[in-house]
Amino acid sequence: MDNYDETRDRLVAYSSMPLSVVFVGVGRSDFARMHGLCRDVSTLASRSNTTFVEFRKNQHDPAALGESALCNVPVQLCKYMQ
Repeated sequence: MDNYDETRDRLVAYSSMPLSVVFVGVGRSDFARMHGLCRDVSTLASRSNTTFVEFRKNQHDPAALGESALCNVPVQLCKYMQ
């Protein structure tokens, strides 16, 4: 992510569209900014449309990784349809 503010603003704008964004953090970086981005978008947007998952927390369990990445999509879709 090169520009935090631009990314946040675009994600907020996308919240009015049928779009869910899943970010997967790979490596041992500090992902605090990504968690903050998802939190900011949820606060500012008309609906939550982002999810962040750290790959290494579920790297040995593909099913858990998939579940973590996609667990919010059904709720996000329902909120959009409302």
